[in-house]
Amino acid sequence: MEVGRNSVIIKKRMARLLLLFCFVLGLWACESAQVPEYPQHLADCYRLHELTRKKTPAQPGDWLYNKPEEMHQSLKAYIASGPLKADSIRKKLYLVKIGTFDSQSQKIFEQALAYLSAYFQITADTIPGISEQQIPEQYKRVNQGQKQWKSIYILDSLLPRYRPGDAFALIAFTATDLYPDEAWNFVFGQAKLHAGLGVWSLARLGLTSADRGAYQLALQRALKIASHETGHMFSITHCVKNECNMNGSNSMPESDAQPEWLCWECLAKICYNRDVTPQAHLRSLLAFHQRIGADTATIRYYKTALRQLQIPVR
Repeated sequence: MEVGRNSVIIKKRMARLLLLFCFVLGLWACESAQVPEYPQHLADCYRLHELTRKKTPAQPGDWLYNKPEEMHQSLKAYIASGPLKADSIRKKLYLVKIGTFDSQSQKIFEQALAYLSAYFQITADTIPGISEQQIPEQYKRVNQGQKQWKSIYILDSLLPRYRPGDAFALIAFTATDLYPDEAWNFVFGQAKLHAGLGVWSLARLGLTSADRGAYQLALQRALKIASHETGHMFSITHCVKNECNMNGSNSMPESDAQPEWLCWECLAKICYNRDVTPQAHLRSLLAFHQRIGADTATIRYYKTALRQLQIPVR
């Protein structure tokens, strides 16, 4: 009798366990059904997650150290935010120079035009330069011996007057240092996330006319800042989760330590926004960096990323 009773108890327990299993499985199926299925080009971006390194804890002096409120912008959150996009009318990325440029600065400006077109897979063009005289004196200052222009005035008042009708965004380059307000010493660049306007400076990039190595370093820095600020114009916020070109920075050493390329998730945001494949982005940038003789780490990354997507490279 005891054996038979134990057998009944065991069967009841097994039935309850089976019922619990089916319930959990049902919940999992419901949750899975709510997860959006991204198209193949975004799924391909995720295939690059093995090449993405998590951001190390911020140290005193780092941009992120005093910004604990900064939140991670997931791909899902980015899509839900309704990011600024190019369309059939506002379809081109324009660059403009403000003030005078020497020959080295001019070369960087021309390289940035080709680079941003490749980075964001968008047609890029220029408009005639803007004279320094268009900036009122009250928006100029000398700080620690450095001539500076107020970036907020350029973004809010100057650039809107010059923006072409078919511009998705208008980006200004200057060889003069910038400051956003009186409390700041300087800023490398600044952009308005939802207005398609940006400005950045070559003044603190270590550019000299005689040194080839200094030019290459300044070019690398300029391209990194340009793509970072333009990324903001596509409504991408600072990346606080991964090592990424969309990381914020407080100083040139901090900026230099960050990669030129995007983490897989920020790349997916660009691919979603522009409706392009990561393969197209990666191939274009590899060709660009090979042409300008970029550092080996940058070229190695793009080759590795393409191989990760099973794209033959040379």
